[in-house]
Amino acid sequence: MSKILIVDDEPRICELIHCLIHWEEITCTCVGMAYNGIGALEMIHVERPDIVITDIRMPGMDGLELIQKCFESGHKIRFIVLSGYREFSYAQRALKYQVEDYLLKPVNEQELNTLLCKLTSQIEAAQEHIRLEHKRNTQYSMQMEQIRQNALLRICTEKNYIPDASIIGTHPAWMFFALRADCVSRPDMDQASARSILENVSAHVYTLIRSWIKLWNVVYFPHTSYILVQCNPDKRPDILCALQPFAQEDFIKYPHLHLFLAVGLPVLHPGQLRQGFEHVRQLLSMRICENTSVILDGQYISPVSDGLSIEVKNAIADTASMLFETDQNRLIGRLESEFQKFCSQPKYFFHVYEWADYFLKQLRRVAEQQEVRLDENMNTIIDDALEWSMHCESRMQLLSCMTQAVQDLYEKKQRRELEPILAAKKYVEKHLDRQVTLQEVAEQLHFSPSYFSSYFKDKNGIGFAEFAMQARVKQAMLLLRTQDCTMAEIADKVGYADVKHFSRVFKKITGIKPGEYRKFYS
Repeated sequence: MSKILIVDDEPRICELIHCLIHWEEITCTCVGMAYNGIGALEMIHVERPDIVITDIRMPGMDGLELIQKCFESGHKIRFIVLSGYREFSYAQRALKYQVEDYLLKPVNEQELNTLLCKLTSQIEAAQEHIRLEHKRNTQYSMQMEQIRQNALLRICTEKNYIPDASIIGTHPAWMFFALRADCVSRPDMDQASARSILENVSAHVYTLIRSWIKLWNVVYFPHTSYILVQCNPDKRPDILCALQPFAQEDFIKYPHLHLFLAVGLPVLHPGQLRQGFEHVRQLLSMRICENTSVILDGQYISPVSDGLSIEVKNAIADTASMLFETDQNRLIGRLESEFQKFCSQPKYFFHVYEWADYFLKQLRRVAEQQEVRLDENMNTIIDDALEWSMHCESRMQLLSCMTQAVQDLYEKKQRRELEPILAAKKYVEKHLDRQVTLQEVAEQLHFSPSYFSSYFKDKNGIGFAEFAMQARVKQAMLLLRTQDCTMAEIADKVGYADVKHFSRVFKKITGIKPGEYRKFYS
């Protein structure tokens, strides 16, 4: 709805004009009446009207001066000038200030409303054009923001990607930041919580350095965010100085976290952006060094760009190949030796996390090659170790993470190997009232009888038949102590139809006859 201000040095004229306007029909509202140019100018500053209907001749500041001051101040106002016949030439001077029209006194009602209707339509059209233009600009900005986000993601994930400068801007230089949130006390912290923290801390970093940067784009990975900004390379010292409150303020806000911010070096060409990303990514490896500063300055830390050598990867693979081929203590001993040997070489200092990651993934590969089916629980052991390893803040923690994974894999394998044995024992104990054969149990567990026979004896120390006989005798001993049954009844309850045969088996296992056992315990 357009706003109208009425200006005339005669109040009755202002009231008359107000009565002549068809307010509802032209969808306008009156924001006030002024009786001189000075008062009108003050109201214009406050009310910001769209249309001003003003007389020419007024004391103090006339209508022409009012129009001139508004024009010079940049107010987007449409003026309608009221003029007497003898003032027509004077009113024409206002046309150079883009006055919309002039009306002769006495004002004609129809002429006034026709003019206002035309002006309000123009105002609405102009406002709609501004809204559409703003919407287009907003959509374009959002699209460009998304395009830059995608470009940054590709820089972080594709080694050979070189973005066009028109996408990421043409400022003198670009600079990477990497923000890491570690929580060793809570390695199970879900990604949503970590993402929320990273967003809050990244926003804090932005508020600290926004005076020295132009564009700002962030991509998020689990527990890590990478930030690309445009800046003047000469302003890097100012940026580092502005970041000093980062450590203290965010440590207080997130006491359960260890936060690290890697600050890269200026990148002058789009073709060097991947190198700039690799720099800050490797800078984060410095956090594994005890007493590391929370801000990792790339100016004083220049990590090597090469990863693990073929020789190192072969050594890791050889170590992992010992999984399930030897006892876990020998494997852990070899792991500790190879890891300490690797860490003692300065050129590999920035690749400690990579070493652990490669070793854990080799454990998975070796297990699969050995046809040891990795069920969901065993896969979880490796997945959890991979996640935990990225939060370790010392080499000892990292070694402990890998050692624990090895121990858990051996323990899980041992438990799984005993599962068929336990199932067989439960089956026998459930059917103690009859003879249970090896073939019957093997079929229940989907094993061949010959394989299951040797497997049972290897894992249990005694053969299946011996175990089944001991189980029935053990049940007979319980019945002899607790029930007043005949010997034939007890023999039948433990799967023996012949009492004499039962007595011989009982004496073979216990050393005494069933009757003697009952007398002894009665």
